[in-house]
Amino acid sequence: MFRDGWEPRRGYGNDMRNEIADLFRHDGPFTSVYLDAQSDQPQAQQALETHWKSARAALAAEGATDDDLAAIDRAVADRTHIGGDTLAVIAAGGDVLLARHLPEPPRADGWRLGLLPWVGPLVETAQTLLPHVIVIAERNGADIYGFDASGRAVEEEVLTATNENVELINAGGWSQRRYERRQVNTWEENAREVADEVASIAKQVGAHVIGVRGDVHAVRLLQDALPVEVAPLMRSLDDHGVGEPTRLVDTVVAEETVALLERFKEELGQGARAVDGPKQTVEALQKANVDTLLVHDDPADGRTAWFGADPVHLALDEATMKTIGAEQPHPARLIDVCLRAAYGTSAEVRVVPSAVITNGLAALLRW
Repeated sequence: MFRDGWEPRRGYGNDMRNEIADLFRHDGPFTSVYLDAQSDQPQAQQALETHWKSARAALAAEGATDDDLAAIDRAVADRTHIGGDTLAVIAAGGDVLLARHLPEPPRADGWRLGLLPWVGPLVETAQTLLPHVIVIAERNGADIYGFDASGRAVEEEVLTATNENVELINAGGWSQRRYERRQVNTWEENAREVADEVASIAKQVGAHVIGVRGDVHAVRLLQDALPVEVAPLMRSLDDHGVGEPTRLVDTVVAEETVALLERFKEELGQGARAVDGPKQTVEALQKANVDTLLVHDDPADGRTAWFGADPVHLALDEATMKTIGAEQPHPARLIDVCLRAAYGTSAEVRVVPSAVITNGLAALLRW
């Protein structure tokens, strides 16, 4: 399907944001594991099973149920290696609620037993699955690939009705300029047809960027023909082969994070629609006033908070839970409690470096 041997980063399933939100609708306790599953290693399946054996023993000692462990046994045995280097599995009530490969290997195998699922690595991966379009442009048309937020691909090949004899004809004599003009008109018509299809697919997938490579003249004509609403999304891809689209997406993700942090600093400096630190962030989540939760999820961060039945029922201490009307509160890891509240109130979530926010939590506000 894909030319030059490259394939884009994949999501394997439904929109990961929806999958994460769905996890919080289940009752715990949850058993969450992230295992090294690098498929390019010798005897990869055996290596994965060895990683799981160590994690399984630790989870059993911590009190994970036999049903959950057995469910993850089956997931580890059944998963195929299709483009991901981490196997993420989350189970509860004897069922696997999520099992998918993530594109990057983990810093180390990780596992956790808790009343809430550990979703930080999923959140970080989700923001790299950027909707985008890749175009391989030629003078007689183009191959167009659109990728949505789940990594699903839409392939579209555009070969125009005027795709024959697209090279300039050396007719000579007085007719040469007329032949050249006819061929230039043909290229321009092809570019307009391609541009319309690119714009349609970009709208369909909600693209953040359009990466283009191919014939230099065709690329220039395509750029000129793109509608004004999508033309700013176009980026040129150097023809370096494997991985180039992934590098483009990573660049755009980084640029969007930088822009978001600049906005955060500006709002915080004005004392307006931003808060920094756990106390202020939790208070904003209590009011469903978080537009974008900024979070740094350190696996070693074991701070706790309290949560209730409603997503806005959360606090840093049990006494406060009573004042906000939460019945039967439960303790859980602070970062997980805040992520649950964010997804439960339809807030955006962005994983950011630890140095730019205070103690792992901050937020841009809705009002």
